[in-house]
Parts: sequence; structure tokens; C-alpha cells
Amino acid sequence: MATTSSTSGSPPSAQKRSQLVIGCITLFLLMFVAAFGGFGVWGIFQQLRVRAFLPVQAEVTHSEVGVNRDADGSTFYPDIRFRYTVDGQTHDTGKYRIQVLSSSGRSGKQEIVRRYLVGSTVKAWYDPDQPEVAVLDKSFSLFPVIFLSLGVIVLAFVIGLWVDRIKGGGRSSISSLPDPQANEPQEPRRHDVRLKPYERGPYVSSFRETVMFCIGWNAIIWTVVLAVWFSDKNSDLPWWSWLILALLLAVGLYMIVKIIMMSMARIKLAEPVLTASTYPLRPNESFGVHYRQQARQPVHVDRITVRLVCRKSDTYHTGGEDRTHTDSEDVYEAEQAIAHNLQVDPYHPIDVTLELQIPENGLDSCRAMRNRIDWLLEVRIAITDWPDYTETFFLKVQSEPATG
Repeated sequence: MATTSSTSGSPPSAQKRSQLVIGCITLFLLMFVAAFGGFGVWGIFQQLRVRAFLPVQAEVTHSEVGVNRDADGSTFYPDIRFRYTVDGQTHDTGKYRIQVLSSSGRSGKQEIVRRYLVGSTVKAWYDPDQPEVAVLDKSFSLFPVIFLSLGVIVLAFVIGLWVDRIKGGGRSSISSLPDPQANEPQEPRRHDVRLKPYERGPYVSSFRETVMFCIGWNAIIWTVVLAVWFSDKNSDLPWWSWLILALLLAVGLYMIVKIIMMSMARIKLAEPVLTASTYPLRPNESFGVHYRQQARQPVHVDRITVRLVCRKSDTYHTGGEDRTHTDSEDVYEAEQAIAHNLQVDPYHPIDVTLELQIPENGLDSCRAMRNRIDWLLEVRIAITDWPDYTETFFLKVQSEPATG
């Protein structure tokens, strides 16, 4: 079976241009995040501050629709001032909201102005620490939350872009892959090669990637939920909307629990080190794996299992040009228990050598534009009264070149 190379053949100048473009895009997006996120955080802080304001009777002294004109047109805002007295001192100031945003659409502002006619007595709220600061409406506005949500979403996109870039994946690397039918150069055989953790395939995530995805998911979902919570004062949303939000929150909480359990497992055990006797591997070939793992704290291991997997993944379009779906199937798997009832401490690490075999009809490792074949070595350590430790390692299977 023909295989393809997993490395890009782009010249250094093209790689530098690509890095420069991504760097400029990142800088622009971070400026967007700083502007929108900063405005959103400041707006939310100001509106939460208003909740501590105290009520006071006031008389409206000025009420009209204000206009801001520029080259792009005109925007409108309610320009309202009022007079009130606090501790014997009279203030002729105030505004409609703590943050008055101008926008298009004059009719909505005219409706607000009609509610606050000059000379009418109204209820206002003032800042007990700064009595000269007062507002007529202290309800929570959705606009700062929307700005913060946009900043969080763009920040999550930037993080995902760089994670994908560091891993060498993404559409940019897919587009630079060679022809799937081209044979990759044979990698020279080596001995006692340390295996690398597998972080690039579908349905397999490293601890670091899981943490980053969990942070991004919860940041976005909690921002949306808080926005809905503060804006839906009259419970206008249907029950099924709250049910969907509750399910999304439950997924986020599940990921947090998963991260905590994965972190707990790594408190007592260090990262395992696996060394293959020969590499790359050949179909129908036996090979030895030396497995060693230090313990940070004394633990009792119930069982250690190693699972050899050949995973075939196919990516295809599901509609538009940018909509794709990946199906993954384990075409071969073999599990082997290598230890039982093992006491491990910092002075007595896990140190095991096992013998595995690639089947005779084992497929070559392949990474093409729309499909890939990965050989994986999944290690699971079941610890007594503690979360399991799991890790996945990458194997490369490469047929011996034909001679003659």
C-alpha cells in the first residue's frame, strides 16, 4: 500500500511568509479581543456597580434625543438630565444609563424621552460614594455581554489557530500535503527509539489539548448563559431554551471533572516513557517495548494494560465546501495486561518489557489529504481508589521496500 509523507515540502521562504501572515492575523485579532473584551468587561463592571446605587427623588431638567453626526451618518441617544438632592447638596446632572450608547434608530430614543418630560418627578439612583453620579435606569444591558462574548470567541479562535499551527495540522497543512499516491521515502531503521505521545488524530487528545478545549468551551458557554440570565428579566425564553443551556453547561462541568481526574492521576504518576526496540515497524514483525514510569507518590496499581490499535479515519464533505465530517474505525486492536497488584513508589518505578507484534496484513501508516491510518499504543494504569492514568503513543508501520 502506498503511503504519504506527513511533513510539508514548502520552501523556507514560503514558511516564513506563512508565519508572517499568521502573525499579522494574530496581532489584528488580539487587538480586536482587547478592544471588544475590554469594553465588555468595563461595561459589565459598571452595570454591576450600579446595583449598589441608592434611590432618590429627582426632577427632570432636560430631555431630548441627542444626535452624533459623522461621515458615516447620524446616531441617536437619550440626552436626559435631572436635579436631585443628597445630604443637603443639590446636583443637576445624571444621565439615563451608566453607559449611554448611541445607535441608529431615532424612534426608540424618542419613546424614552417621552417617558421623562421636563419638570416631571421621577425616581433616580445615585452612587453613595460619588453622589454626583446618578442614573434613571439601572437595569442590566446585554450590549457589554455581547461585546465580551465576541472577544472571548475570537480569543478561543486565536488559541485554536496556534494550537493547530504548533501541531502542524489544520487546513493549511492539509493543503500542503503531497499527492496521496506518491510513495514516501523509506525511513532508516533505528533501535531503542523513544515513542512520542500521539496528539494529532481524531478522537485522541492529549492532556494539554483537553485542558485548552475545556477552557474555551466553558468560557464561551458561561458567557452566553450569563448574557441570557441578565437580559431575560421577564423569563421570556421558552423552557426548551433553558434546557439546552443546562445541557451545554453540564457538558462543560463534565469536562471540568474530567480535567480534575486527569490532573489527579498525574499528581501521583509521572509521564511514562516507552521505548521501541526497532523503528519504524514492519508488518508481521515482533518488537519489544520497554515501559518505564516514575511514581511521585506511593500508589497501588491494580492493573496495567497496553492496547495496540490500528485506526482508520476518513474525512468527506457533508454539504458546503467547508463542512466536513470524519469517520474513525479501529480495524485492528489487541489488548495485553502487563502487570497486576503492583506497589509503586518513588524508589520502585514501573519497569516492564513486553513483546508485541504487528499482524501480517497490517496496513502501513498513512496520512493523506482525506484519509489516514494510525497505529497507536494506548496505555492505561488502573490505580486503587484513584482516577486511571491514560496515555496514547504513536507508532509508525512501514512496509519493507520491494527489491529487484
